[in-house]
Amino acid sequence: VATAFVCPSLIEECIFRVLLFPAPSKFHSSVIFPPSSSPSSLRFVLLTHVAINTAVFTLYHLEPIFHTHQSNPLRHVFLSTPFLTLSATLSTTCALVYVHTRSLLASTVTHWIPVALWITFFPPESITPTNTTTAATNTKQLASDS
Repeated sequence: VATAFVCPSLIEECIFRVLLFPAPSKFHSSVIFPPSSSPSSLRFVLLTHVAINTAVFTLYHLEPIFHTHQSNPLRHVFLSTPFLTLSATLSTTCALVYVHTRSLLASTVTHWIPVALWITFFPPESITPTNTTTAATNTKQLASDS
C-alpha cells in the first residue's frame, strides 16, 4: 500500500498533472468557482484541459501493452467499465485538486487514497471473471424479475 504512493500515484500525477497539464498558476481557484463577473472563457479553457486530460488518463488505464495481453489473469479488471469509469472520475478529481491547490502533493494524495483502499479491501486478484459474470447475471435477473 505504501508503494502505491510512488507507483502509480506520484508517477502518474507527475505525468498527467505536471507534464501534460498547463501550470496551475494559469488557473486560479476563482476559475473553478468564478464570481459572476469572471470571464467564462477561462473556465471553458480549464474544463477543456480537464476533459482532454481525463480522456488521455482513462485511455492510458486501458494499458494495452501491460494488462490486456490475453494471458494476463487481470485483463478483465482493467478492461471493465467500472474500472475505467472510476479512472475517469479519479482523473477529473485529481486535476481539479491540482488546479485548486497548485500542489502536486495534494493531487498525489488524492490519487493515492482510493488506490490504497482498492488494494487493501478489493485486491484485483480477488475479482475473477466468474465473480464479475455472476454479478452481472444476478443484476440482469433481478431487473427482469421486477
